[in-house]
Amino acid sequence: MKTNSSYQKNSDYYKASYDNICVDDEMKNKLKMLEMTSKKKMHSHIIKMTVAAAAAFCLMFTGLVNANTAFASSVEKIPVIGQLAKLVNFRSYAEETPDYDIKVSIPSIKDNGSKNSTAAKMLNAEILKLCEQYAHDAKERALDYKQVFLETGGTEEEWKEHDISISVDYEIKNETNDYLSFVIYGYESWLTSDAIASYYNLNVHTMEYVTLENLFGEDYIDFINREIKRQIKERKKNETEQFFTQEEGGFQSISEDQNYYLNSDGNAVIVFDKYTIAPGFMGNVEFEIQTP
Repeated sequence: MKTNSSYQKNSDYYKASYDNICVDDEMKNKLKMLEMTSKKKMHSHIIKMTVAAAAAFCLMFTGLVNANTAFASSVEKIPVIGQLAKLVNFRSYAEETPDYDIKVSIPSIKDNGSKNSTAAKMLNAEILKLCEQYAHDAKERALDYKQVFLETGGTEEEWKEHDISISVDYEIKNETNDYLSFVIYGYESWLTSDAIASYYNLNVHTMEYVTLENLFGEDYIDFINREIKRQIKERKKNETEQFFTQEEGGFQSISEDQNYYLNSDGNAVIVFDKYTIAPGFMGNVEFEIQTP
């Protein structure tokens, strides 16, 4: 293949030779047309080579991601262009003791240029404190439970059969160029009343909380209540779903600090904890409300 230097020298030589040829105007026009056609073909050839190279790189890149777990993990850390914030894993650890097993995963908001980086740092501090506090309290509850168990006649062998486990984890519900929605869970295998579920719905441009009032306006409580009651009526037709009646303590109204998250469609999903408006087998009950 010719180098750029040799190509330029040859071009200069041929251009000088062309300029010294005595030809009429018609011939000159034909030569110019030939020269332009040649340049277009060369330009088209370069484009084809570039596209082919890019396609080959994409295939190689995809192959590496699929074949190499470590490489795929590092690729996941590359921020999406234009994405102002994303949720990443800040710290994970596990402990196995004779009294309990615990697994903890703590998330952190990676701010890629929002208007309020200070708010992001404050949120990360809040999330870290929440996760560590729950893990600490859960371990204390497990030890207190063991003490009471032994004091009431239980044995160490019987205690081991309880298989006590503690978990602190998170789940991303929605991560776009406008919103970041996720939930932090805390769970203890022998308890349900102390389980936590903290929902975070953030505007990634300002790092401020997105409220239901932001999404649905001042009358959001009445609007969402009507929609939930309508959905309950429809879902009762399905024999696999059951809801408490109002006399049994069923759904009355959402609260001002109602748990919810934004799903991938940008709609609000209202969440009710287990046993609050339906029997336990229903688990957490959710209602998707289409945002305006």
